[in-house]
Amino acid sequence: MDAHAKTTMFYLPDTMVNWPWPRAINPHFEDVKIEVDAAFRDFRALCHESQEAFDKCDFARLTALAYPNVPREHLRIGCELMNIYFIVDEYTDIENAAVTKEMVDIVLDALHDPHKMRPEGECILGEIVRQFWARAIQTASLSSQRHFLDSFTAYLRAVVVEALDREHSHCRSIDDYLKLRRDTCGAKSAFAIYEMGMELPDEVFYHPIIAELVECIVELILIDNVKSSLRFG
Repeated sequence: MDAHAKTTMFYLPDTMVNWPWPRAINPHFEDVKIEVDAAFRDFRALCHESQEAFDKCDFARLTALAYPNVPREHLRIGCELMNIYFIVDEYTDIENAAVTKEMVDIVLDALHDPHKMRPEGECILGEIVRQFWARAIQTASLSSQRHFLDSFTAYLRAVVVEALDREHSHCRSIDDYLKLRRDTCGAKSAFAIYEMGMELPDEVFYHPIIAELVECIVELILIDNVKSSLRFG
């Protein structure tokens, strides 16, 4: 190796150093965690090793910290959504693009018709998402439902692209990777939890200032996710 070869260094910022807001956790955390974790285990969707990894993540705590002020019913929906992000990744990360697309299509079908019973023998993702969305639409505003479906569909489509990259050992440039990662991190669809109690018209939701704020938040989440991956991956 050439001792004089240049080494490119990338410095990732510590996004929490000057964070101005105090830590807060949703007061319904403990009760909702018991309910959601028990319901998730009832699906028997994970092997023993994956279930252990899931338990260590404590997604209910993450959700309660992310949404400290939402009502109990929306906290539960948020917890279920975090579980869905985990299990979608768990199922698709080991599959090729064709199988991943089949799973994504099942999830999308469940979202668009949550009152239809899922077929016998289908991938469990369909039933998990069906139950989640059937519960969510009972209390979520119509505008938040529409915005969630748009952003969650973009997330799922990006997961298929990610599987295609993996299948073909395609290594993206940093800019291309970040462009895809903004969708695969799922952040935009997670924002819908805060919106469920509001009827935001499109002129507000898509206002340039709001759109820019959303992109800034996505970047922060993306950076912290990358740092965590580098630390524990």
